Amino acid sequence: MAFRRGRQTMKKKFLTTILLSMLTALYATEDKQLLMVYEKGEGFIWINFYNKEIKSKYLCEGYHPQISPNGDKVAFTCDSPKDYPSMGRKIGIVDIKTGEIKILTSIPGNNNYGPTWSPDGRQIAFNHWNNNRWHIGIATSQDSDFYILTKEIKAHRTIFRSPVWAPDGKHIYFHDMEYLYKINLNGEVTTGQKITDILNSKYSISGATKFLPSKDERYLLIDPPDVSGKGMEGLTEQLTVIVLYDTKSGNLRHISPDNLYAQNPRWMNEREIIFEGVTEEETRINGDNAPLNIYKISIDTKELKLLLKNGKSPTVPYSGGVVK
Repeated sequence: MAFRRGRQTMKKKFLTTILLSMLTALYATEDKQLLMVYEKGEGFIWINFYNKEIKSKYLCEGYHPQISPNGDKVAFTCDSPKDYPSMGRKIGIVDIKTGEIKILTSIPGNNNYGPTWSPDGRQIAFNHWNNNRWHIGIATSQDSDFYILTKEIKAHRTIFRSPVWAPDGKHIYFHDMEYLYKINLNGEVTTGQKITDILNSKYSISGATKFLPSKDERYLLIDPPDVSGKGMEGLTEQLTVIVLYDTKSGNLRHISPDNLYAQNPRWMNEREIIFEGVTEEETRINGDNAPLNIYKISIDTKELKLLLKNGKSPTVPYSGGVVK
């Protein structure tokens, strides 16, 4: 299936092409070129520089790319490379300029995925399996230290997933499919909220659902499954949508268009987001095999723009909801 997140996350030996693009035209409020990381197809990791012409550079194999805050490195999930078939899923970092790859050997186990950089670029959070449950792991980008952030948390469920850094770099958001947590780097939960108090009965939750705070943390960007029964023609799974939760007022707004399967959003700036999605017209023709595209949308006007066909997992340098 082209866009089933569970299979994309757990499937072994899944390789993707990742393109890094300098797309000035995407950011009307900015006067300089910015980097965007995204996946395209299956195979290899590439760098594409977009200006007056396209230049490509091969980097490595991998998936779940995340560009570092200053744009010089990409963290990714390395899944059983040919030279190390028994290695399992590890977290790797590739230097964009040199192409040098570093596997973070300080991280134990063979089931780690979904890296995300701290705002200062010094640490990486990720999903970590420690033989009895899913946890949130933290490692330094220099590969000098590792610890399990959620080790001391008592919970009924055996899954802690989808870490997202708070803009202050001192806290991390994650969930256990029942509660949304905000935890400091000492492993102390500072806030916890039932997800059903955030999402109404129209929406559900999955392990891949993320809660992404805005720069001031007033808003949470969320991509939950829509279980209202609407669905999309040609799509056999639940429709995933993008909603915006106002932590101050408690208001929940549906952001993505009704005829669009939408997931994996990222803040582009304070008023716009990028995400991957597929239209009902495309699923009507290709069903579950319809390729994903990359879009941007205004959270105010809901104006939608197609940025790239046949692309997914878009990311921009992290700055807490604002690209500088």
